[in-house]
Amino acid sequence: MALDGADSVRVVDLVERRACFHFTIASRWLQEGVTISDMAMLPGNAESLIVSARSGSGSDGVLQVLDNGTPRPVEYHGFSSSSPTFIETIDENRLWLMTQYYPYGPLEVQVDDDGIRAANQRPLGNLRFSSADMVYANDVLYMTSGQVVDPFVPKLLGTFPAQGAMAIDSQRHEAYFPGTSSVTPEVRVYDTREFTLLRTMPVPVPISTYASITQLLRWGPSGLVLNTSAGLKFMKVE
Repeated sequence: MALDGADSVRVVDLVERRACFHFTIASRWLQEGVTISDMAMLPGNAESLIVSARSGSGSDGVLQVLDNGTPRPVEYHGFSSSSPTFIETIDENRLWLMTQYYPYGPLEVQVDDDGIRAANQRPLGNLRFSSADMVYANDVLYMTSGQVVDPFVPKLLGTFPAQGAMAIDSQRHEAYFPGTSSVTPEVRVYDTREFTLLRTMPVPVPISTYASITQLLRWGPSGLVLNTSAGLKFMKVE
């Protein structure tokens, strides 16, 4: 868990529901007041965490690989418009990186025992998405802009008639977006193959809370978590 006022990350035991150790995010490129933009575990290594962070009072940013809280020596340094933001891992040696603006993204970046190898970054041809978050599932990138990309061709596969926070269920072939209704809070469920609306699910939260949903997450066989300004809300996928 990112601790935005303490420039650090806290490890939490979900089984015992207790806080464990924490470690500081530090770099010669970062000033105090670090904001963590995104985090991802390195596949195949439960002790390795990739962190995208930036200075709270500046525009510089870094991408680090940390092993039990200790950073690997080589990090990606971005500044101003090239500051790293969102990340999605491909495998134990590669990840997708979104930068603030230039050189746009997503970029394929290499990971090795020394850290991040930015020299090997590969943009997706003529496809450009600035500052959009993403979900990587079944070799496909789902963008919060609603666009869906095969990043290895690269090719635009289609576009959902929805934008914003989302969650993907590869087995159900479903994508979940907060609805846009100002009267009834809802989650809209789309077919990931046809990009069409399948159904809507009512959300039991006040309109004021619903309007501030920042993240969706699928969990377990039928759970959906909504991250809101009033905390986490849990609902069942019908």
